[in-house]
Amino acid sequence: MFGENIFLRLVKEGKIEFTNDGKIIAFNEHIFQLPVRVLNKLLIILKENFGKGKTREILKELGKFQIRQAFQRYLKTMGWREVPKDRIMEFAKRITLSLGLGKYEIRKMNETYRVSINKTPFAEEFLLEYGKQEEPIDFYLAGCWE
Repeated sequence: MFGENIFLRLVKEGKIEFTNDGKIIAFNEHIFQLPVRVLNKLLIILKENFGKGKTREILKELGKFQIRQAFQRYLKTMGWREVPKDRIMEFAKRITLSLGLGKYEIRKMNETYRVSINKTPFAEEFLLEYGKQEEPIDFYLAGCWE
């Protein structure tokens, strides 16, 4: 659909590397893999300790923080100075597919974008672990896309 997986391409290009001492470095920053159920447990712990509203706020802020940090790295490592929104959204769509964040539909509406998410890994795993919820639980991803 999109050609070669962007994650694999970035590994081939040396932008993501696996070191001999057990580390993963992507765009000059250490990363690690974390099971989705761990982040879902974080949501539960936050909710129990701070309530729904504060949990939503914290996880959305975490998602926004990740994206701000990522784009600062991309600007440096990919030589981006100014990138049209269309190109950023296409890159975001491809990178989310390659990182296992689920499938997103992105539609441009005038000068804004509408992102539709269907069956994210967070929601699927949450359903298995905690059952059907009456409201969305993907606050982290909402923050990323916001």
